[in-house]
Amino acid sequence: MNNYLTELDSLPMDFVMSVGPACRPAQQIKHAGLRFTAAPMDWMQLYPLKAVSHIFATEFQDFFTEVEDITSESGKKNRRVVDKRNDICSIHHFPSSKTLEQGQAEVRKTMLKRYKRIHGHLRRAQRICFVCNREDSIGGLLAFMADFGSIYPQAELVMVNMRHGDVDGLTVEKYTAPRCTVYEATFRDEHPMGTDIAVNTDAWHGNTPRWQEVLQHVHLSEATKKRANSKIRKLLGLN
Repeated sequence: MNNYLTELDSLPMDFVMSVGPACRPAQQIKHAGLRFTAAPMDWMQLYPLKAVSHIFATEFQDFFTEVEDITSESGKKNRRVVDKRNDICSIHHFPSSKTLEQGQAEVRKTMLKRYKRIHGHLRRAQRICFVCNREDSIGGLLAFMADFGSIYPQAELVMVNMRHGDVDGLTVEKYTAPRCTVYEATFRDEHPMGTDIAVNTDAWHGNTPRWQEVLQHVHLSEATKKRANSKIRKLLGLN
């Protein structure tokens, strides 16, 4: 492995955010202790990066305003619902016990609240880190960061993209553009106990040891740690 990841050791992040394309990055960020508040895209699925920049640029105005229930099996705990405007799929947020309209109202209320909270963090941030496991081209990743950077122009943007490859070990490459840097880690991103979700319910986590080997180089700034600790103390009633 080259030394590109060690550069992250001296780059404290003010906010770390999953940008999909599904739940794995959010799970691994949480596992690494880097997730101190919920973000709207954490558990969404199968969305393009352009959807992320669009919904932040428009302050979530059309987020799940036009929805379609594509649930294929009866008896499921949650509906499978698509945001038709933004091509985002939810499999966790629409309970089958409620109507589609009820679920839609609750999702919009919850996610707008989350957006407003993290918008404050992003607006103050000097360095934002995106974590994902996308197959987009490097040009596509950098283009997304340029678009997102136009929304929060005060921040330097860093992306850590985990790319699955039929390779042994871990390789890391670095790509740069103005105010944007992508660290691309390539490894065999498969759960050690197998990839069949019917047999191994944790298969969707991927190769956790490799993810954590990379994410150990990502850390929060002191100011962010203080805000996170203050939030925890408040939740515990210690403030």
